[in-house]
Amino acid sequence: MRRYAGKDSKHFTVTGAEVLDLLPTGYGFAMDMEGEHRMVFDAKAVEQMVDFTMRRMYG
Repeated sequence: MRRYAGKDSKHFTVTGAEVLDLLPTGYGFAMDMEGEHRMVFDAKAVEQMVDFTMRRMYG
């Protein structure tokens, strides 16, 4: 981020799991919808990814 916005930029970093954790319960998401490597994650997959990652990161 600093490379693009400059060294005085105001930014912070979060993990993908922390972003996913912000999704309301019951929602899935899709990545790269227009690309050749589209991936769709249903709500259960999101829940499992968040649970797994949060346990690994925070115990």
